Amino acid sequence: MSSLLIQFMDSPQEGATTPITTASTFRRDLRNWIAHRQADHPWMVTIIETDEQRLHSIANLWSDGDKVEIINGQFSTRLDVDSSLMTWWLADNTDAGVRIIVGDRREAERFSPNVAPEAITLEAVTYTDIEQPHANPSELVLSFHADSLSAEDITDAVSRLTPTSVLVSRPNPDVTRRLAHVGFAFAGRPWGQAGESATYVASSSMTASDRRRALTVKSGQSIESFRSHLPAPDERRAAARKLRHRVSRAALRDVLDPSFGVSKDSPSLGDVRAFIDAVPGPADVTWDIEVDDREEVDRRIHDCFDNFGVWPISFSMHRSNILEPSTVQDRSDLISPIVPGYPYSFTNFAEYLETYARSHFAITHRKAGWDCFRHLEIMASRSAPLMLDASDIPQFSMVHYPKQAFRQILTNARMGGVPSMRTYEALHNFMTENVTTRAMTHYLLQCTQITDMQRVLFVDQQHPNAVDYLSTLTLIGLKEHFGRQCFPLFPAPWIYRDYDGDVSHLYGRGFGTTRLLDPDLRADNELSGTNAELRYPDFDTLVVGSISRNTELAKELARHFAPDRTIWIHGEDPPPLADQVRSHRAFGTHLFIRSIDV
Repeated sequence: MSSLLIQFMDSPQEGATTPITTASTFRRDLRNWIAHRQADHPWMVTIIETDEQRLHSIANLWSDGDKVEIINGQFSTRLDVDSSLMTWWLADNTDAGVRIIVGDRREAERFSPNVAPEAITLEAVTYTDIEQPHANPSELVLSFHADSLSAEDITDAVSRLTPTSVLVSRPNPDVTRRLAHVGFAFAGRPWGQAGESATYVASSSMTASDRRRALTVKSGQSIESFRSHLPAPDERRAAARKLRHRVSRAALRDVLDPSFGVSKDSPSLGDVRAFIDAVPGPADVTWDIEVDDREEVDRRIHDCFDNFGVWPISFSMHRSNILEPSTVQDRSDLISPIVPGYPYSFTNFAEYLETYARSHFAITHRKAGWDCFRHLEIMASRSAPLMLDASDIPQFSMVHYPKQAFRQILTNARMGGVPSMRTYEALHNFMTENVTTRAMTHYLLQCTQITDMQRVLFVDQQHPNAVDYLSTLTLIGLKEHFGRQCFPLFPAPWIYRDYDGDVSHLYGRGFGTTRLLDPDLRADNELSGTNAELRYPDFDTLVVGSISRNTELAKELARHFAPDRTIWIHGEDPPPLADQVRSHRAFGTHLFIRSIDV
């Protein structure tokens, strides 16, 4: 009896952020599966592995096996018969914890945009290489990792090699559907938890035990599916809040979150990849768009205040981080290799922005909240944001962004071509007018109408140890405007250019928020974080950078500052709930909110 297992490369994404079983776990589980079956008779094993660095560990794993052949090469279903070598791309990004080998250079660049991928030559592994050494085994098992080969390639191999069974790690519905088309039915899982692996056998040869295993698994899947459709805990809490709100007949203007606390998902990595593949270019065809004007922004702002009694606010960018035209010399890429969802890593902010600047477009989308610092980074680099969910931005979120332009860029990119220089310049002008730290400070002063503001007390207890984009950038803008007359109760020493400490541990590696201000703007007696040092009459205005993290302190300080001289900022990703809005507004302060999902 001759039994053969052929393993077609495991997952290429060592260390990637996608929710996959790690390559090492896949290899171990497959080895254990074979070891169990070797009790009946010996097996021959052929393993195809692209990465030579893995060969030693794979050989050790199978060292006690019978006949094991390890081929360092790349399987291909579409190989030119006259060629035996193929060029692939290695992305070895130590900082991001990723080492992958893929056939598409652009895909490699997305995993490592700051480290150029290396072209490597691999021996092509063809059907002929697999079939000739092992003619007509009595049992042939093929093993695939669904993240290594496309569903189309898997079914192509199955159709050509006609195995007795197929093992798939991390199967997906597309794989199951395609295998069914070529006559292979699900027959249980060989290892792991539900969804981790699957066995498929030819429908015509399924045994009664195969059918029982498949039925057992499908029953379990049906139960899980039923459970998955039950309301999640956050959905149950949201339903209770909604009912409580209706019963209390609270004002609709308190509801800035119509979902009452149910979070929204950002676009999947699969959606992102599909969108990138659908953008046609070319780069030699240009188009103009009309970028939102200041009048439109002001209308959104006042509509928000008239409807809800709160002011919208957005992230901002320090002017020094916005690239000048001379910096952007050549746009060599259609779409930036920096793509959200890929585990890239930069250590230098200027290099990061310059990588964006080499592209006509850069992908962005909603993160935890609609307002995302990545939108500003792209605009600061003079690239055009391709925001996949631009049409879904709520009316009163991101009011300071050119939202109409974002939607038009998305529409035009799908049809082909790139923005004109006039469009890039208009986006740049919009940014400098509306979303710089100085511009956002002027906006705060305009909304509050505190015309005689001179000495400002800024409060955020988190600041000595952590960056919060909205709070930190608000402080930077206030320091630019008021200089030494803006006093942070909890100093953030890393906002000054003379800071010589490590900022890599701060959120976002401190990109866009650190070493920005002239040290001369530092007050001689910046406060150290204790209320005992405060002389409230010394200050005419209070700004709380994060009301969520400083609620109790803000309430205490409210006894010492008039409500019309107090600014509270809610900068969290999710909108505040109705009871939070009522509680904050009851103090009569100027309330600014970043996320408003209506």
